[in-house]
Amino acid sequence: MADHIAVYWDFENVHASLYELMNGAGSYKQGRYLRQTDIVDVEALMNFILPIGPVAVNRAYANWAWFSAYASDFMNYTIDLIQLFPRGAHAKNGADIRMCVDIIEDINAFPHVGKVVIVGGDSDYIAVCQKLRQKGKDVIGIGVREATNRFWIASCNEFKFYDNLVRVSRPATSDPIKQMEAAVASDISDAKKLLVNAVARISSMKAEQFARMSALKLTMLQLDPAFDEATYGYRTFADFVNACTDVVTVRQGQYEKHIFLLENAPPQDVIEPPTPLEYYKRILKQQQVKLVRPDLFIQLCEAVCLSAKDGPFTSWDDFMDRVKTCLPSEALTQVVDADFTRLKHLLFRNFVFHFNTEQNRISIAENLQSPGDLVVHVFRNIIKRLLGQPDLRWDSKLVSELLYGNDWHAAEVEEWYRDIRGNSVDQPAEPGH
Repeated sequence: MADHIAVYWDFENVHASLYELMNGAGSYKQGRYLRQTDIVDVEALMNFILPIGPVAVNRAYANWAWFSAYASDFMNYTIDLIQLFPRGAHAKNGADIRMCVDIIEDINAFPHVGKVVIVGGDSDYIAVCQKLRQKGKDVIGIGVREATNRFWIASCNEFKFYDNLVRVSRPATSDPIKQMEAAVASDISDAKKLLVNAVARISSMKAEQFARMSALKLTMLQLDPAFDEATYGYRTFADFVNACTDVVTVRQGQYEKHIFLLENAPPQDVIEPPTPLEYYKRILKQQQVKLVRPDLFIQLCEAVCLSAKDGPFTSWDDFMDRVKTCLPSEALTQVVDADFTRLKHLLFRNFVFHFNTEQNRISIAENLQSPGDLVVHVFRNIIKRLLGQPDLRWDSKLVSELLYGNDWHAAEVEEWYRDIRGNSVDQPAEPGH
């Protein structure tokens, strides 16, 4: 559940930064207490935020007497407006302090929030960012490039500059000359050094000569939270990497791109050696079925049937505790909690359990009370799931190795295969079929 987002806007900070960028340093103070025009592209920022995940909290802080021009934007995105009346001559840090207090309170109250987006460029947020990261939350900062504190940028897990988000959100309406100027002004040599550093780090950690594309950008953001390919005029991260041919070489692996440092690049595309069993595992993974280690599964099935003799289970915790107590001590030392969880999911996905909703009880289907019946039922259902793949390359020995850990049962597996092929293969069999 910890995938929701909380968004906090130091709205006047962003508005004032853009105003001074347009009208000169210090110009905002002269007209601060007048009705402001709409210059912050709220939609562009929300276009970046919304794909990250569901927004649980969305609050903006300012003296809203002067910002009515943004009313439609706030209503479109259900932004909660926090009214701050100015105190003293300058009202210094009023929004910053209130925001920081609310962020800490919200994080303690809403454990389902896993990411926090802070829109603002002040160094005042460094302390609250440190607290958030101590609590395991990801912090994404957004600020105006020319008015953002560099130490605040370094504190975040990821930082986005306002102009990049606008350029990505509205490429058709953005001024192409300004886009080109921004790309030229940004020194891509720094980004290339960062890329080389990230590839080298991943290669060292994985003991491989390459870095996988899926891991590369995350590592670059860990090294520099402000990295953004849009800064250099590239639409996607892959476009940026493909353009850095003077420092890296891109090769196609079996499943994704591999990035080599230029001196380590192989002469041709590298294809990972295919693992036959991976083909079957990938089919099952697409159906959210993960197998228990073959050397443990039969022992666990014996423990399941033995524990079921004491009656229905009152909960999943009860199921796991009773199965553990029925395992031999030498087997128990080899099993971790993840194995029990995978066992529960595997049996559930293959229709082993019967649920009594009135009594809130879980039991094993009546015709699966013996370990042999239970194992055969699960294995036949796994074969049936494999047969649902239109282009299946059937190999009884490989499937026997998948299920049992060896090919000794290939004849039995082939017999199940032929029997199942003679019946419907649309759905996994219910218990007893």
